[in-house]
Amino acid sequence: ELVADSEGELHAGIPQPDDAHARFALAVTTVDGTTVTSDDADLEVTIQSVVKPWIYAAALRHDAGAVHDRIGVEPTGEPFDALVVEAETGRPPNPMVNAGALATTSLASGESAEAKWSWLLDGLSRFAGRELELDAGILASARETSFRNRSIAQLLAGYGRLACGPEDAVEPISARPREPVL
Repeated sequence: ELVADSEGELHAGIPQPDDAHARFALAVTTVDGTTVTSDDADLEVTIQSVVKPWIYAAALRHDAGAVHDRIGVEPTGEPFDALVVEAETGRPPNPMVNAGALATTSLASGESAEAKWSWLLDGLSRFAGRELELDAGILASARETSFRNRSIAQLLAGYGRLACGPEDAVEPISARPREPVL
């Protein structure tokens, strides 16, 4: 039995648009194929940082050697958005912190920012089992507050750990107009 709990706080790093709400959903599929869902499971939500393992998986499938050359696999006690790299190698410590996610994103297949974005969106849509799209409000909000990630990308570029420019690692769709994208 599920119990309602509205305690906790939303991450304040990306201001949410006025129409965004805190949501909770759970979906469990058993080995016999039975799926049980709760609360907001039918609503579409933004995946934001939850995307990290899926981009990492796509990058490993595309070029595992490049991934291992540029990104470590060790845990870190630092916050997810820490400005940190391995002292000896300059690599981000792992793909689940923002530094590692940016380095992983930089490895997306494609010669242009647009091609890299298309490759990422296609791969993530295949993982999701449906076509995904951007939430224009969240994207605009993230653009307004991405200073820390831009700093991390500059640090990684200085260590030669990005496979593209730092701006494209932060925002692979930078080739598109700055207006909200659907």
